[in-house]
Amino acid sequence: MSKASAVIICPDPGESYWQLGEPPAPPAGLTLIGWKEDPRPVDGGVPPVVAAIIASALTHSMRVTFLHPDLRSPVDATDWQSAAAPGDSVRALPQGRLAARIMARLKRQPEAFLLYSTCDHNTAVKLFDVPDWCLQGQVALLSSAESPPPNLDFQSVTALLGDSWARRVSELHSEGICGALRPGVDGDVAGLLTVTPGLHEVLLTRLEHATRAAGWNWQVLPEKQFADFLAD
Repeated sequence: MSKASAVIICPDPGESYWQLGEPPAPPAGLTLIGWKEDPRPVDGGVPPVVAAIIASALTHSMRVTFLHPDLRSPVDATDWQSAAAPGDSVRALPQGRLAARIMARLKRQPEAFLLYSTCDHNTAVKLFDVPDWCLQGQVALLSSAESPPPNLDFQSVTALLGDSWARRVSELHSEGICGALRPGVDGDVAGLLTVTPGLHEVLLTRLEHATRAAGWNWQVLPEKQFADFLAD
């Protein structure tokens, strides 16, 4: 792997360019995760090495709950059920009302979400495979690995995909949610939100370790230099 390949971090971004909605209110904090692979990949999306780095860091001692890329899965259970992989859980979240489901179908919007919850990095890496990653159609919620999967409904997940997602995640803190990951502009960066004091430093340490273990460089940059690095 070229020494030019790097994961870069920008704490507390302030520009709206990143399309990560309203800034979080303290004590919550937002960090940008960016990457540059050399040679540049032909295909878009998150490079597999970067996906593996982030998934490994998040699942070190955390549960990750996310929209599964296979929305056509025949899962009908609206309560959490055991998935194929040991320790993983899956549930369907349909629109509650028939009229809402019909309207969603007419607008070609999702009638249901398929949620996966895991503490295994091999499963968590799939969160980057969702077709709408580049359109910011993904959210991954973080909670304690010792806790059960979070109790969410369709409306809650929909709200987490909007501009007020940081505030919504903070409101879920009482339900055990301590952070979240969402794609930023064009899926070329990711926003890592933490709402639990001390978690930000822990996750950055894990990200750095996973990055260096993969043979990539690690840099923490102020916002202007972060943007310039990605544009170069």
